[in-house]
Amino acid sequence: YVAEHALALILSVLKKINSNFEGIKNNTWIKEENFSIYDKTVGFFGFGDISRDLSLLIKPFSPNIIFYDIKNVKNDFIKVDIEELFKKSDILIVAADLNSENEGIINYDLLSKMKTSSILINVSRGQLINQTDLIKILDKNLIFGAGLDVLDVEPIDGEDPLLLLDNVVITCHNASNTKEATISVNYEILDLLKSIK
Repeated sequence: YVAEHALALILSVLKKINSNFEGIKNNTWIKEENFSIYDKTVGFFGFGDISRDLSLLIKPFSPNIIFYDIKNVKNDFIKVDIEELFKKSDILIVAADLNSENEGIINYDLLSKMKTSSILINVSRGQLINQTDLIKILDKNLIFGAGLDVLDVEPIDGEDPLLLLDNVVITCHNASNTKEATISVNYEILDLLKSIK
């Protein structure tokens, strides 16, 4: 479920869906140039279940997949160090667990290593990214855009400068909130209750 949402964010940012729709609502018909997923380098910051599922979803786009993880992860992809991940990724997915050692690890220094055509997607924890630094990067157009399902503080303040940027797509920590997921959890709870004697 989260992987599907991540894919939706990727496409929304790459295709400039938000700004395109805003333009149409304002009676403008501007066809902005955008990017394709096809043949891009997709990097994963953390390679667990979400990253595995997303790598399967994007397989038809023939991506070059790289990843960074502090754990020894077994897969068919190329493991790189953190700096190489940020330098080489056209699409960078943040899907790592949050702990005391990695809070704010994605800062201005790392973000500034990304290509100006690259995008950042976060579907794990907002605190992994220094949000002030990300705003500076996005405001200077040092990357193409960002898709965020999680933020440093939730819900976001209505005056947050992130909301003034047209190269970011934000959703309300809603990636796993599907009808199917709710049904699945309900059945798991029922099975658990049945197993209690």
